[in-house]
Amino acid sequence: MRIDPVHHKLAVFRGDEAALCPVNLQVASYDGLFRNWHFLVDHDVQIVMGPGRHPTSGAVFLCFRGPENLTYEYAVGGRLITDDAAWTPRCFDADQPASLDMWLGPVAPTTRQPQLAPPVPAPA
Repeated sequence: MRIDPVHHKLAVFRGDEAALCPVNLQVASYDGLFRNWHFLVDHDVQIVMGPGRHPTSGAVFLCFRGPENLTYEYAVGGRLITDDAAWTPRCFDADQPASLDMWLGPVAPTTRQPQLAPPVPAPA
């Protein structure tokens, strides 16, 4: 889903419960993304996926595990949609590796952070 010319600001995935997955942080340049990749590797941060390229938006990405076990993503580039009438929405099957990374790098599931507390039983 999008709210401006950026390809998407929110991606919806099918899951067993409501969850946040992953948190995307846009970096200013490819140099910034790769500099951060080396920083993460040098500091033994678990790389979940990438570097890769999303076929949905064309953005280059790098996903990593944060200290609270949530998945974060650095991304740069990506498609801008400036003519709604000429754009055709598409769906991608997240079970197919090429739909997450068109470079076909290793694909690992992201860690999802539940967003809704379980219901509290009514007092007896």
